[in-house]
Amino acid sequence: MTAGRTLTDGTRPTRTDPATRTDPDLTLSPRCASGGGVKGHARNIMTERVTAVSPTTPIIAIAATLVAEKIGGVPVVDRHDAIVGYVSEVDVVQALLRDHPEHTDAREIMSHPVATIDEFATAEEVIDLLRRQQIHHLPVVRAGKLVGIISPADVLRFYLDRARHTPPEPA
Repeated sequence: MTAGRTLTDGTRPTRTDPATRTDPDLTLSPRCASGGGVKGHARNIMTERVTAVSPTTPIIAIAATLVAEKIGGVPVVDRHDAIVGYVSEVDVVQALLRDHPEHTDAREIMSHPVATIDEFATAEEVIDLLRRQQIHHLPVVRAGKLVGIISPADVLRFYLDRARHTPPEPA
């Protein structure tokens, strides 16, 4: 949990903080120079600190969290840190525009089931899942529990790193 912060429902936003990455820099495989894949795993791409909410978190608290953390959505987790849904900022805005948003909580607006990926999935599997599912945020799990998230900014960093390490094409 994040120390010092309390949501309006009296709970604190949950933050996962798994062990430090073993390979913090994404490195290229020999195939990458010829247009192949990138060596690495989901855990090398993801953001490790994730703000998550419970199914009963009110949308006003979720909105405050999204604004304060400058994030586009939050996973919804049960008391065992298993992902049960995902609430995007679009979900929150749509709910706030309806009648009586103060009576709405995460479980009423979350998307579910949620596409997730194992922390040891390859970078190619991550990119393939993002493309196939047409999603922007991809929760990363270890043994079914939330350990990180891959956001649009993480994907941008992944591609920039790949571009920096790919030798130029011969003329």
